[in-house]
Amino acid sequence: MAAYRKDRYENNKKVCFCLLLCLGGIGCSPSTSLDFWTITYDQIESYLNENGNLSDDWYIGLQGKDLAVDKDYPELTIHQYGDQQECVLSFQMDAKDKPYIAYQYTMETEAALGRTKQKSLELTSTDAGFTKYDMKYTETILEDGNFISQDTASGILQVQEDQTLRFDSIPLLKESMENLNVMIDNIEKTFDIDYTKTSFVNVPALAQKTNIPETEEIPEETADNIAYFSKPDINAKGFSLVTCLEINKANPSSAIFSEFNVERQSDEFSYNISLEKQSQENCYALVFPFDSDFSYIAYIDETQAYLYDTSFTVENMVQDLAQGGSQAVLVLSTENESYKE
Repeated sequence: MAAYRKDRYENNKKVCFCLLLCLGGIGCSPSTSLDFWTITYDQIESYLNENGNLSDDWYIGLQGKDLAVDKDYPELTIHQYGDQQECVLSFQMDAKDKPYIAYQYTMETEAALGRTKQKSLELTSTDAGFTKYDMKYTETILEDGNFISQDTASGILQVQEDQTLRFDSIPLLKESMENLNVMIDNIEKTFDIDYTKTSFVNVPALAQKTNIPETEEIPEETADNIAYFSKPDINAKGFSLVTCLEINKANPSSAIFSEFNVERQSDEFSYNISLEKQSQENCYALVFPFDSDFSYIAYIDETQAYLYDTSFTVENMVQDLAQGGSQAVLVLSTENESYKE
């Protein structure tokens, strides 16, 4: 059995009936037919009562009906494992006691210098018919289980009237849908369920009829951060260093300032900073959360970031930019390479 599976669930050999704690309250009245929900729960519960444990490839969590917000629709989560990968399908209630479906696919591969790269895509339904989904992609670098770095992207997936999918370009979507589709097939075969006879909108199955391209890099339009990179600078030890400024799209005053070592494939440093608007458009002060050797003001537009020493006034910075920005300490661009493997 893969180490990945063992690390995350040490007790996979036994299937647990998870008694998930819920806030008490009266039952909700879902606005859509949830026959697939009831059938899935009842068939799995019956199977486990009759057969006991499943194989190590499965992990099932069933909420006790007496703890459910709506006793007709207790929550359930189904995990299935493969070689260095995991598929998850869950039927849940949100904080407002409304039902939603979530899919998740996670895989691990070897990265540079013996590190591990973990990629995960989660889709969460946002409508009563379970045809609209928020997508969240996460790519994490780990070393001996410890966090090194992370990139994220967000998007939307929607089932259209002709049963095709409209979706944002995001990494891992094609592979996720293929593996989740296999998982749902296995659920149907193992627990004697036919989702075609229910109201279940089988998004992974519909994805097999849709041309989803394979995407390795995070497209700029779906990335959660706008990243500006310098060109590599060779230091005294012969390492290639790339300075990066990543600005959060959802919160443009929040950013990460870092220096990346290309040969070592790791950050020399990484700081969460704030961007304070200045008197002129596109002009900011980079504010570090501690006393630092770094002190910059910057001009930042959609593709370029010019960083100046704070001995420059905003007016002097703008004047220099009009003449080509030759006195900038650092010039970063969205068009420069990140050099991350």
